[in-house]
Amino acid sequence: MKNKLGGVLFIRDGVKLDYPFQQAIECLKQVCDHVCVVCIKTEDQTFDIINSIQNIDRIFCTDYEWNSFKRIGKLRLSYYTNLGIDHLVKMRNCDWVFSLQADEILHEDSYDVLRGIVDSDSKYNEYQFTRFNLWGSPYQYLDHPKNGQPCSTIVTRLVKSDKIYGAHGDAESIGSLKPITNTASIPHLRIYHMGFVRDPYIHPTKIKTMQEDVFVMDSDKKLKGMDKFNPWAWHDVFDTTPIHEDLPKLIQKWAHLRNY
Repeated sequence: MKNKLGGVLFIRDGVKLDYPFQQAIECLKQVCDHVCVVCIKTEDQTFDIINSIQNIDRIFCTDYEWNSFKRIGKLRLSYYTNLGIDHLVKMRNCDWVFSLQADEILHEDSYDVLRGIVDSDSKYNEYQFTRFNLWGSPYQYLDHPKNGQPCSTIVTRLVKSDKIYGAHGDAESIGSLKPITNTASIPHLRIYHMGFVRDPYIHPTKIKTMQEDVFVMDSDKKLKGMDKFNPWAWHDVFDTTPIHEDLPKLIQKWAHLRNY
């Protein structure tokens, strides 16, 4: 009998902040045996959309609880992700867990690679993925930027459930806290991060929300007076490289509508 793969995703204000969370959930459904979505109920339409999606498990939490945990800052992202992981392991008996963030899409060419790992007797406990941080347009990514990447380009997202520590930090990765020898990196496992190419008129608000509400820090001074996101205030166009393949099919329409 094949091993069971559980997929987890956390979302809050998905509609308000223009997350492609519906596409991310569909991506999980295509490759995982069980999917658990953890959603913070706010005043936007995210809750209603999550509630209408079939064949997923849902964990709904209150915005009051989210705000009461503000003292732990970015660790809230791990806390809520771990609620979903715990559900998949204990209630669905998943052998492996795959974590995807609400503004990410796994390329469909990675599906068979991912399932092959899960269904094999792998000697590794954790697998790392390449993450492309799209920048300036949905068709190019940051490559050797002078000012560094806005988030990691290598993330651990697939872990055996009996070896899992859970999400940690801001939930960029799941698994062990420190690099261990029993981790593998497979180039064919690749995630496209759409977070910096969302609606440019919404993106400044999203950044401020993440910096002030989640990371509990002052928002970037470059955002002052910026109604439409200007990616070149942070990076040079020469820091980017065109993507080497078509975007994942699930995100192509979403990306086309945001290619300003």
